[in-house]
Amino acid sequence: MGGEVAQIPRAVYTTEIVSLVTEAEVCPITVEWDPWELRELAGAAMSVADGAARLPSADAALALDVARFAARSAHFVEERTCKAAPASSGVVRIEPVQLASDTWLRLDKIAARDQDPKDEPESLARHAARIRALRDGVERMLVERGDEMPWRLRESISRLRAFLPDPGLEEDFDELDD
Repeated sequence: MGGEVAQIPRAVYTTEIVSLVTEAEVCPITVEWDPWELRELAGAAMSVADGAARLPSADAALALDVARFAARSAHFVEERTCKAAPASSGVVRIEPVQLASDTWLRLDKIAARDQDPKDEPESLARHAARIRALRDGVERMLVERGDEMPWRLRESISRLRAFLPDPGLEEDFDELDD
């Protein structure tokens, strides 16, 4: 009674956070903001890039393509995470997830692998078609070879599948390119 009302940003308002706030002797507590699972994306991309050599050549190439796509997406996810972070309050300090510099170096190395610096940016329709091909290829690989793969590699490929955006219909993107 008569004290300041503790405000917890809605985006992080969970039973766990409320418990941490009520049990904390010193406020604010720090909460890591990682709504798009940047750490998981980075870990899976590195795991797939490292394990792709264990697959037959066509599947290895597909796995490396998926790892490259994920590694390139990591910067976008980091930027989006920082922009979407809710404001901190007196009892909760929100800090967007931070990856270690050596993790970023590995991701950038994966993203640049086999990439021609003269590559032209693709149209949105071609980009959507490429994402669809990656998704279809990963689905096929998991169905056909899933049980034969080392379990960590299979789990990492499956995790990256969840990060491949649904491209929608390629034709929907044609009008945006005009």
